[in-house]
Amino acid sequence: MNMQKKIKIAFVLQERFEVFELARAFIERGHDVTVFINYPAFALRRFCFNPGHSKRFVLHGIAARVFASITRCFGLPFPEKFLSQWFGRWAARQLRKEKWDVVVGMSGVSLDFLMEESLKNSLRIVVRASAHIRAQKIILEEEEKRVGAHLDKPSPWMLEREAAEYALADKIRVLSAFSYDSFVSNGIDKDKLWFHASAFPTAGFKTTSRVFDERRKRILEQGPLRVLYVGNLSFQKGLMDLKEVALRLDQTQYVFRLVGAALPEASALLSNMKGRLDICGKKTQSELPLYYEWADIFLYLTIQDGFPQVLAQAHMSGLPVFATRNSAAPDFIEENMTGWLFPIHRPDLVVEKLQWCYHHRKDLAAMVDKIEQKLQTVQIRTWDNAAEEAEVFLGGLCH
Repeated sequence: MNMQKKIKIAFVLQERFEVFELARAFIERGHDVTVFINYPAFALRRFCFNPGHSKRFVLHGIAARVFASITRCFGLPFPEKFLSQWFGRWAARQLRKEKWDVVVGMSGVSLDFLMEESLKNSLRIVVRASAHIRAQKIILEEEEKRVGAHLDKPSPWMLEREAAEYALADKIRVLSAFSYDSFVSNGIDKDKLWFHASAFPTAGFKTTSRVFDERRKRILEQGPLRVLYVGNLSFQKGLMDLKEVALRLDQTQYVFRLVGAALPEASALLSNMKGRLDICGKKTQSELPLYYEWADIFLYLTIQDGFPQVLAQAHMSGLPVFATRNSAAPDFIEENMTGWLFPIHRPDLVVEKLQWCYHHRKDLAAMVDKIEQKLQTVQIRTWDNAAEEAEVFLGGLCH
């Protein structure tokens, strides 16, 4: 560790997210870390996290899962306000028992500790996983009209709560240039923003030479191109545009495989697309590498995102990536070198490029070569790299 003094840092999150991995990397670098979370100890051990570095609100976790099940089975409203306030107030009570150099909390559950008088001398950071919440709401409202289905959007209560969090936080951490720009366009001072990207998954997803060889061979053999999508099957993730892409292409030339949990909003569309889309359901992290190995191209047409881990997984798996600019894709995908970038709602452009791939097999295989060379020669951003970067940034502000 480069810093002379340890940082005493708290991470506040209801469930496992990328800051969970960042917290673990901070621990490995010798810092004094506590994660405030609603997981039981056995669940933390399953994710290779020492429960001794945590404060756990297990009752909240049980309640959240019960309410989620009730909502899913019976269509009753999810008690977002109650659960967010309950967890946030619990975390604030726990945090006030000690002094902290830094407190990092996920947006939506950070307001209570930001208002806590005893923490005013701590560096207080809010992490926003996607675009500014107002930008997110506008995008989703427009998509709702476009697809003719009800989408899960930020509630007026959450809009107000997150706006208060942005105002009170010392820094707002965003994960992509797209998210950063959405905050600036919504009036947030650039000095308040901290653009700090996630890391890339090296364990399990880094592709072997065998997989690259098999992918090149498949592409050059002129068979159907294998197109993969991983993530929730929802309209927010661009499912309407993905459907349009699949419908406009010759079924004998492309195979579309979708891996992920289907949201209720998408049930009618997916039912009508049986035979066109191979829908595999949700898979565990340990199962995903086999799906990436199967594919020739990764397709991710989200209408808004921060740093989707599936994009990082696909990149590490050596796949040419088709992705929208409303995500972290522009931050690491090199146009015509490791993939292609598109505006949202332009399935016509995606179709055009997929057809180019089908008819220019040697060029597509050459792109796979370039990706393999890049992954072999360029230093991959690990969680230790991300933590080292963060400790320098945070250390400069809190010491």
